[in-house]
Amino acid sequence: MSNNTIERNMRTRKRQKKYKRRIALINTFWTIVIIVCTLFCALHVFTHKKQYRSKGVEAYGSGDYETAVQYLDMALDEKQWFSEKQDVDISMYLAASYIGLKDYDAATEVYDSIIKNYREYDADDVSFMIRLMTALKRFDSGDYVSSVAAFNEAVERGYTDMAYYAAGCYESQKNYDAMKKYYDIFAEKYGMNSFLYYKNSIYYIAMDDYGTALSCIEKGIDTDEGGEYRKKLFYAEILCHEKLGNYEKAYSLAGRYVQAYPEDEDGKNLYEYLDTRINIDETSVNGFYDN
Repeated sequence: MSNNTIERNMRTRKRQKKYKRRIALINTFWTIVIIVCTLFCALHVFTHKKQYRSKGVEAYGSGDYETAVQYLDMALDEKQWFSEKQDVDISMYLAASYIGLKDYDAATEVYDSIIKNYREYDADDVSFMIRLMTALKRFDSGDYVSSVAAFNEAVERGYTDMAYYAAGCYESQKNYDAMKKYYDIFAEKYGMNSFLYYKNSIYYIAMDDYGTALSCIEKGIDTDEGGEYRKKLFYAEILCHEKLGNYEKAYSLAGRYVQAYPEDEDGKNLYEYLDTRINIDETSVNGFYDN
């Protein structure tokens, strides 16, 4: 074999080795690229978003709104691809949690962010919720006149829990028919409780229907397990018997009421008034008839 042939073979082997090294480097490069891309995609597709959302929704459902806010914020912070619809859902729960905390400004910020950042929402409905936050702030400040229209619209839109606020507005205006209408809407969804029985008794007292009011009071006392409205119900019960002319019964109830709530000035005044109806002082003022 000639020297030229040997040299050609050596050059060929060198080129083949260089080519193989180049192919190996290219393969290694693309393998690394694929691994990096896979990891990058996995980090943005497989996140803890769903897990955090579930914990937030669970806390919201149990009334633990502070914990709900924490988990829902964590869920939104998880950057996940193709999660726009889920993020809108999380944001709506987050806003509702702030409403539960009566932080209406924070809820408004969340609704604003939905409008600005997401397409998967009903713009009209979210815009209405922003108006509703303003109404809730006015309600808390005692402005019942300007806030009631938003609560009425909320009920019409299906937010029947807002019937509670509409009823409160009408009660403050002594529009008892409208008050009862919205408390009935609220009760239809959530059921009767001691609070609603008490409000029903207020309605029937305003209508001078003391018998029906007493029936509501009796049911309210029976269902008032926590005793939250027991005081109000007992006081309303005394008033009903007094209005019906049942002074002995009213006086007996008032005596027990004063013992149970000695700090209540209205109760003391009512008891003292009933005392004058039961224990009438028959002593003559000028003694003209004493002889």
